Amino acid sequence: MRVEVPNAVMDRLTKHLYEAKLVYYSDTFENKVRTFCMNPGGIVSEEHYDGEDGGIAVVNGHSYADEDKRTENTNFAMLVSTEFTEPFHQPIEYGRYIAQLGNMLTGGGIMVQRLGDLLKGRRTDASRLKNQLRFQL
Repeated sequence: MRVEVPNAVMDRLTKHLYEAKLVYYSDTFENKVRTFCMNPGGIVSEEHYDGEDGGIAVVNGHSYADEDKRTENTNFAMLVSTEFTEPFHQPIEYGRYIAQLGNMLTGGGIMVQRLGDLLKGRRTDASRLKNQLRFQL
């Protein structure tokens, strides 16, 4: 999962620490959740990986040194560390399957979800994104 927020939300951190590492332990399952690959003034991009399963679309983030390419947003990935129990031994395949399910819901691309829609229990669609983001579905 990749999160994108206005630079103003993260500026206090990113002005001093280009790639701040934020860590949280969930109350429910005590999983470690951390930020990774922070991109101040960066963009979120869709990338495609081919494989035996026909390929998957995933998200990535980039920052540019060129001021003309910088945006008003900061993005970062969220990683959850978990320990699987026996008899499970296929974490990579599991992650790929989760990505495939997301791709299935979108017809083959990545899913864009606004926080407000998530809190309301509804999916973000193109009409809700209009005038909200530069990103288009």
